[in-house]
Amino acid sequence: MNFAITDIFACITTLFVMARLVPIGAATVQISYGFCQFISPTFCYRGCGLMFHFFVYSQYSLCLSFSYRYYILKNPAPKARSLFIFMAIAYIPAAMHMFCFLFNEADTQTVYDLYYGLYPNDTISLSQVTGNLNTQTFTGIFPVCNMLLCPLPIIVSVLLIRRKIIKLLSKTMEHLRKETKALHKQLLTALTLQACLPIFFGVGTVMFGLEASGLVRNPGVESVISASECFIPVLSPILYLYYVSPYRRSLLRIAGMKPAVSVSEATITNHQSFVAKKTNDKPITVVA
Repeated sequence: MNFAITDIFACITTLFVMARLVPIGAATVQISYGFCQFISPTFCYRGCGLMFHFFVYSQYSLCLSFSYRYYILKNPAPKARSLFIFMAIAYIPAAMHMFCFLFNEADTQTVYDLYYGLYPNDTISLSQVTGNLNTQTFTGIFPVCNMLLCPLPIIVSVLLIRRKIIKLLSKTMEHLRKETKALHKQLLTALTLQACLPIFFGVGTVMFGLEASGLVRNPGVESVISASECFIPVLSPILYLYYVSPYRRSLLRIAGMKPAVSVSEATITNHQSFVAKKTNDKPITVVA
C-alpha cells in the first residue's frame, strides 16, 4: 500500500509539473510544461520538489519491499509498528531531499536570463522557468547527490535481494505440485520485472550527468531526465494489475470481460511476501 500510494502521487505531481531539467554549470534550470505554469513559477518549483521527493522515496520503498519479502521467507511477519518504523527511516532521505530542494530556489528572472543565454531562440514564458543557481551549499549538494549517487546502490541491493528470494523459492519447487510450480514461476517472473524498475531511475541519472558535464546538450535529453523516472510509478501499477489476480479480475469485469479463474494465478503486491511451505499438498501462502 505504501508503495502504491507513493506511485499515485508521483504520477499526479509529474502530470502537474511536466518538468524538463537543464543543468547549466552549478545551476539547474527547470522548465515546466504542466498545469503549474498557469499558477506561478514558485508553484512549479515546489511541485518539482515534491515530484522528485516521491521518486526518491519510491526507490527506497522498493528496496524496503524486497527486504521485507526476503525477511518473511525465513522469519515470522514483523509487527505493524516495526514496519512503520522502517518506512519512516526509509522516508528520511526523501524528506531531506524535499527540504533542501525547497529552500534552494533562485530568483525567477535570474534563472530566466541564464536559460536564454543558452537557448536564445526558445519561446517559453517567464512563468515556466524556475530553478536553483548554487549547488555548492549543503541544500544544493544533497539533492544532486541523492539523485546521482543513490540509484546504483539501490539497484544493486534490489537485484541481490531478488537473487536470494529466488534461491529460497526455487528450493521449494522440488517439493510442490504441478499447479503450485506454475504459481512459483509466475511469482519469480513478477519479482524479476519489479527488480528491473530502478533501471529507469538510473537512465535519468546518466542523462543528467551527461548534461551537467557538458558532454551532451540537447532539449530531448533534458526531457528524458525526469521522463525516464516516470516509468517507475507508471509501470508498477501495471505489474500489479497483471499479477494480482483480484485486481486483474476487477479490471476485466469493468471492461465487460469474464475473468478466467486459474489455480496458477500469480499474486504479487507492493509489500506482499511469498512464504513457501515445503510440503507436497500445501500451496504458497501469501502474506500482506
